[in-house]
Amino acid sequence: MKTTDLMKYLKSVLETEKNVYVLTQATNKLRTKIDRLGNEGKERLKELAKESSALVVSNVTERSSAYKLLRLLPFIGMAVGALFACTIIAPNAYAPTSFDRTMNYVVSIPLSAGVGAAVGGFIRWVGRDKKKISAKKAIKASKIVNAEYSQAYNEAINSDSKYLETINTKSNMQKYYNEMMDQLEQTKGVLRKLYSLDILHASYRNMVAVASIYQYYDTGRCTTLKGHEGAYNLFENERRMNMIISQLNIVIEKLDEIKASQFALYSAIKDGNRKIDKLIANSELALDYAKATYKNSEIIATNTDIIRQNTSFLSMYEFYKSMF
Repeated sequence: MKTTDLMKYLKSVLETEKNVYVLTQATNKLRTKIDRLGNEGKERLKELAKESSALVVSNVTERSSAYKLLRLLPFIGMAVGALFACTIIAPNAYAPTSFDRTMNYVVSIPLSAGVGAAVGGFIRWVGRDKKKISAKKAIKASKIVNAEYSQAYNEAINSDSKYLETINTKSNMQKYYNEMMDQLEQTKGVLRKLYSLDILHASYRNMVAVASIYQYYDTGRCTTLKGHEGAYNLFENERRMNMIISQLNIVIEKLDEIKASQFALYSAIKDGNRKIDKLIANSELALDYAKATYKNSEIIATNTDIIRQNTSFLSMYEFYKSMF
């Protein structure tokens, strides 16, 4: 194959790889938007229900803790009374003999402890929470809150015109998505046919390798694919020396870093990203205004361009197929 013919072939393959990249990324992003569309209110409702339930449980926990403290008040009063008798009453009471001093402790400690227990019991009785909620009732209250929010949500979506507009928009965005998915499958088919010509070795049938090999030919660094000075060998040497990045996901993350060494790939990804942004921006415009201009959209324009390229590349495929 002549060098000029090979360069045309490589450029066609690179363009087709770029179209597959654009449609794959755009459909993935659009699928995410479609799945989220109309669910924001519902998700927020669930959050509010959880928050409300948490408040109920927290309130129950606080009441339960306070009640437990009230139950301990008689014992606390008893301990305080006994301590008061040991440190204040008994040591300071009149006791001319050691027997009297002992009796002071024997008499004052039980009496003071009893008084303390009585005081604690009285406080417990006065401060008890007659509206204490049990854990079982808390769970029931939580379910009631969730049910109330669920009912409010159902009423809202049945009466809210914006929600209905959102559903219509979602339907139109689904049309966008289906259109792009059809084009993606067709473009993948074109790419498979171009590769099936076996012009390129199977190891180099990917976007990164094709872009690099095309750049070698375009800049005059290679005039053949095989051999010591061929494009395959040059690609392997640069990859082994870490002069180029050979994994597409890393290329996407570090796109600006490859501009000098892999300009053809950089340009293809950069142009692809611009197309992806236009496609997604068009779908967001439809979302914002709750209407989709399906017959006059960036998506249709992009798909039309891809159809044109696919038709052209299929003609090229038939031409090269006849040569082998």
